Amino acid sequence: MYFLHGVHIVLPLIVFPYLVRVLGVENFGIVAFSLAFMGYFSLVVNYGFDLGSTRDISINRNDRQELNKIFSATLYLKLIFLFACFILMVVLAKYVDSLNKYFDIFLMAYGVVVGLALMPQWLFQGLERLVIPALVGVMTKLLYLVLIFIFVKTTSDYDNVVIINSLSAILNGILGLYLAHKLLEVKFVRVPKLFLMRTLKNNWDLFISKVSISVYSISAVFILGIFTTESQVGIYAAAEKIIRAIQGLLNPISQAFFPQMASDLNSQSRLLGLKKLLNVGLVTISAFFVISLGVFVFSTEIVKIILGSGYEQSVAVVKVLAFIPFIVAISNFAGVQYMLNSNMKTIYVTIIVIASILSIFLMLIAIPTYGYIGASYVLLFIETFVAIYMVGYVVFGYLKKNHL
Repeated sequence: MYFLHGVHIVLPLIVFPYLVRVLGVENFGIVAFSLAFMGYFSLVVNYGFDLGSTRDISINRNDRQELNKIFSATLYLKLIFLFACFILMVVLAKYVDSLNKYFDIFLMAYGVVVGLALMPQWLFQGLERLVIPALVGVMTKLLYLVLIFIFVKTTSDYDNVVIINSLSAILNGILGLYLAHKLLEVKFVRVPKLFLMRTLKNNWDLFISKVSISVYSISAVFILGIFTTESQVGIYAAAEKIIRAIQGLLNPISQAFFPQMASDLNSQSRLLGLKKLLNVGLVTISAFFVISLGVFVFSTEIVKIILGSGYEQSVAVVKVLAFIPFIVAISNFAGVQYMLNSNMKTIYVTIIVIASILSIFLMLIAIPTYGYIGASYVLLFIETFVAIYMVGYVVFGYLKKNHL
């Protein structure tokens, strides 16, 4: 499983150095800006289902009727959000001056949101059948890689990059939905309105936390695009892409571990679950510290090898962001794995909302003056703030209070 996810990460990294070189800093910045804008709509469409529906499916995995209701309700709601977000995107892109010149690119890029709406990752995760979406992801990424090398030859082909990205995302979603029906035998059923409303309500806190935590990770590129040049967007986005790829190594661990913790921390074997959480957490966090240290020390070489000439200024960004994978690993085990599975959802959401508001405020101050360097330091500060707050609350608050 981890091998498949590794391939899923490596394949885009194979094409990434090619893209940044062929497109150049400015046009790569345009592609990054369009995807950042799509990121906001992806957040809405995803709502809190990636954690909430995963949890519900894990708990009700042996109840086929309830499983079908959760599956149907989640997909119905995602499709409703998909349509509403498309209307909103068209209106914003058409009538907001700073976005209008990218209108056509935004339309091409919206396929990414469509693919996210269709892909039932939350179902596979809840049933702990993650090999299926991993295989689908590898297949569609291979197709993406081939199409990029065929249709992207010059700097003016940046629109082809956006189209290929959308098509691969849509195919990924369609295949995932098909295999969920065929292999997991889930089916669409009529869902009462009350059940739909309850699903929305139960996932609201997770939605707010997901929006908040993602807002400060995607807003840097978007705000850079609004206040600075396409070149600055490209410099920052290329460096951040390297860091996020490394951070992505945490995803399969988090996805595979979350359902286990949902079960263990809400059962009679809670203490054993806590011991497992500490052991796996310490090993994972230590590994990411070593990785982050390596990125910091060899940042110049990494940028030169991956990005090539024209991106020399990205070295400074990589140095600032190098320890973010390590920091995020800490907040993941303290927040996602422990707090969300220990009836501490409210404080978890509160921490993330505070961080999100603070990050937007700081970015609006730092980016117009300091550009991509300002964005880098704000992101590092916010991720550190979240990790310290979560660990501090868990260790010195909740655990001490309950003598655990």
